[in-house]
Amino acid sequence: MTAFDLRPLPVPLTALLLPTLDVDWTQARCAAPGENPDDWFPFPTDDSGYAERECASCPIHEECLMWGRSNRMTGIWGGVRLQNGRG
Repeated sequence: MTAFDLRPLPVPLTALLLPTLDVDWTQARCAAPGENPDDWFPFPTDDSGYAERECASCPIHEECLMWGRSNRMTGIWGGVRLQNGRG
């Protein structure tokens, strides 16, 4: 079995999200400087409490959750752990 070298992504999370007219991702708490994108895409067995708490005070958490569900995303979207848009 090969071990994976896991480390934080070298780009901000906003650079990975598709541009959309529905959501202004620059307002997202997960897009703040210094945030680790991996916190919003944890392994199924990893704790997602940090991302869920950050999302609770995010100004776009409702739009984020709707976007995550409608685009069948996996990870923490709007404070909810989604798997292919379901959570």
